[in-house]
Amino acid sequence: SLSAGDIDGVARLYGKPPGSFTVSTNPPGLGVIVDGEHVTTPAMFDWLPDSVHTLEAPLRAAPLVQQGTGRPYVFGRWSDGGDRKHTVRAGPDSTWFEANFIELDKGHGPRVVPRGAGTVASSLDTRVGLDAWGNRVEHTPIATEGTPYEFARWCSSWLLRPQGPVLGHEVRRPVGSGRTDDAHFGIPPFYRIRSNIERMLLPVSVRGKRCFAPAAFELTELPSGSRVSVPEVVPVYDDFGKGGRYRFVGWSDGGEREHEIEVPAGGGSLTFQMQREFELATRTNSGEIVVSPESEDGFYPASSQVQLTAVPEAGQHFLGWELDVSGTEPTQFVIMDRDRRALARFTRDEPVLVQFGEPMQFDSLAGSHYVRVPDGASQVAVRVESSAPMRDAAFSVYSNRYELGSTRLKESGTITINREALSRMRDNARSWRSHHLRIQQRGGIGSGTLHVSIQRDWIAHVWPRAFTLVSKVGWSRPVRQTMRIAPVEGELPQVRYRIVSDQPWLEAVPPEWTSAEGEVEIAVTANGAALAAEAYAGTLKILTVRDGDPPTGGTPTGIEIPVHFVVTPADGNEEPPGDESSGLAGGDDHGDTRAAATEIAPGSA
Repeated sequence: SLSAGDIDGVARLYGKPPGSFTVSTNPPGLGVIVDGEHVTTPAMFDWLPDSVHTLEAPLRAAPLVQQGTGRPYVFGRWSDGGDRKHTVRAGPDSTWFEANFIELDKGHGPRVVPRGAGTVASSLDTRVGLDAWGNRVEHTPIATEGTPYEFARWCSSWLLRPQGPVLGHEVRRPVGSGRTDDAHFGIPPFYRIRSNIERMLLPVSVRGKRCFAPAAFELTELPSGSRVSVPEVVPVYDDFGKGGRYRFVGWSDGGEREHEIEVPAGGGSLTFQMQREFELATRTNSGEIVVSPESEDGFYPASSQVQLTAVPEAGQHFLGWELDVSGTEPTQFVIMDRDRRALARFTRDEPVLVQFGEPMQFDSLAGSHYVRVPDGASQVAVRVESSAPMRDAAFSVYSNRYELGSTRLKESGTITINREALSRMRDNARSWRSHHLRIQQRGGIGSGTLHVSIQRDWIAHVWPRAFTLVSKVGWSRPVRQTMRIAPVEGELPQVRYRIVSDQPWLEAVPPEWTSAEGEVEIAVTANGAALAAEAYAGTLKILTVRDGDPPTGGTPTGIEIPVHFVVTPADGNEEPPGDESSGLAGGDDHGDTRAAATEIAPGSA
């Protein structure tokens, strides 16, 4: 069935005059205020053309009874980009307005076992008590001073998957996974179960209890004959797509993957070996890719080398490799140091590759001229200069079937493609990666000169691309989340970066770093001590810095990270307008705008 946004988009596409207007929420069933009246969504209105109306979303909404999660919501954004309370004008440009909410969850701290043996320091301010669903919370166990206890292990009934990277015994997990982490403390001597993977917590089952290695057990907890086991394969979830998995290799005592162990009277240790593997996914627009050596499931041992050969169909020409493999030679060798995707691109006409900074003479731009965009590019400019004045001439730049820009020209014209243009395309949302732009004329341009220039900031990935932070009125302690930034692979020039904020309550630490540091972590903090209860919007911008730039200046990279900051009332008792018990049952959509805060909902103006 079509949503209100779909119907709105179709009506505007065909110029049909609006007959009714819809106000909805995501998730459905929450209450809003329309022209001063409380309504439960979705609600339809017969507004006169060009009439003005007021929309107001509650700052905080109670959980939907039918969903059964018990989690409240805070306002995220309206589909038209307006403030929490704003006016709209009825007209054909938009017949649908949706208030998107962000699901919160109680930031339960891990349980300490046994009670009194230690504490767990958390990055979540427990006085606030709520955070956006899916945000990450850091937990660090601390043994009680003056006691013989030491931290022993993490155990969990949560997802059985690796946690990392970790420093010491710190663990990170998403908010919303429930109170399922147990921080176990014990008194030596211990029997320790480890893995060969450093700075990574890997799942292990001991006497039927799921824990994470490295794990230590008091001897009374682990008698001889206890059964231990590890999964045969453990998938890895990585923010930047390194991913892959760990495959069980063997135990240091030679036992099977699941077996009984002997525990010495004075303690001891046992180690299981895991092999890191990465996945190679290949595709092509025609022809085929020959992979050697072959793999049954597409996974290869870490650091192994794989040969790829692009074979065109009859009448086709090989253009080059895209995504995680680059180059124009049909045969390439790939080192499997991360999950990799390889796309072999073929064309019907023999391609002409335009080099950056080298003017190229042409007799026609019939669609066979291509520009290869390298990793870490922040901007590409394509300039066409015709040999003689033209009439009704134009040219466009495409990425695959997507038109990224077009311009008319008499004697010359320039199209500039930046990160923002490509971020709207699904295939390139993660980064520029390696791909090709096609230059296509429209109308007779004749002969001329083609110029292509490039700017590079050498940044490959930023995660997450948006943040939601939650605090309460009067709390002086800033709330914090972590952003990770990674450069492109290979040798890099020395580049200085700076991250600046457009709001006094928003800060990023450290504010500067260099490409030589490799992957960096930036603490994104918001301080609501001086703010009233409201939803606030800010932006972090990444710049490149040269000597002589002012303290907050630099060259924009085009990377902007929106930050949504919600300061809730101190008592936390604000209720939504309307009767939430009459709301519609929601689906699996948590209303989380953190990962897609800049995406405008379909059908919005």
